[in-house]
Amino acid sequence: TAQAAKVGLLPEQLATLDQDGQAVFQYASGIADALCRYSRTVSIAQLDQLAQRLLQSRHVALFGFYQPGLLARHLQFLLLSVGRYTEYYDLVEDHLQRAATLGPGDLALVFSVGGNYLAGAAEVINRMQKGGAWTVLVTQNPDPALGDLFHQVILLGDNDGSQAGLYKLQLFTELLFGRYLACRD
Repeated sequence: TAQAAKVGLLPEQLATLDQDGQAVFQYASGIADALCRYSRTVSIAQLDQLAQRLLQSRHVALFGFYQPGLLARHLQFLLLSVGRYTEYYDLVEDHLQRAATLGPGDLALVFSVGGNYLAGAAEVINRMQKGGAWTVLVTQNPDPALGDLFHQVILLGDNDGSQAGLYKLQLFTELLFGRYLACRD
């Protein structure tokens, strides 16, 4: 197939994979294609702008559920490791409570690959806005239901499947951290 040729796998090599091996190959190829497409759309200027906000904000709160939440926690760890205090909470009740304490000069960064964070989070977002925090949504959904409630929406390229979207979000967090370090120095 074309995907096999892209990675230097000969058709006869692909044919030697059992059904599970072929399924894994197709899965990984789809993610690799999505990452390549996303890499062509990444805006370094947009990343630098967000890195500046991370540097200048009074408080930074990260929001996300499930796997996007794990990536938010990973970004929190990276930022904490270089001295930038950030907050992330696992439970939705904590999201609501933290959103109520955000104010002017604060940054709320929300990770939602497909926009599903937004489905039950209108009150969380409204509290962020009411307090005056700058709100940013990072998603691959070009038309999230509550996207107009955010000051900024950062798109992760095309609206690929959720698994590819998670890898694009991980790449985004790594790029953002790298740009944060560059802007900090």
